[in-house]
Amino acid sequence: MSSSDPNLQNIPIRTTEGRRIRQAFVAPKGYKLLAADYSQIELRIMAHLAQDAGLLDAFKHDLDVHRATAAKSSASSWTRSAPISGAAPRRSTSA
Repeated sequence: MSSSDPNLQNIPIRTTEGRRIRQAFVAPKGYKLLAADYSQIELRIMAHLAQDAGLLDAFKHDLDVHRATAAKSSASSWTRSAPISGAAPRRSTSA
């Protein structure tokens, strides 16, 4: 693992080594460390601004947005209001 200007985001969460390193970050007395998951924030903003029913539905039901998009784009009759089928729930990780 190598990084210039390291921060907590640069440290992997999915490896044993990364989880051990993250344990070294301790907030000063009277303070707390906050971890926020901005999962797919750009896609969520785009879905909101475009009012894309398919994407909004995928996020509302916590579906894997990439699978939902692929399922919808491979459908023979793709319309903006068509329901999404074949999309699995999103697998998320927590810090």
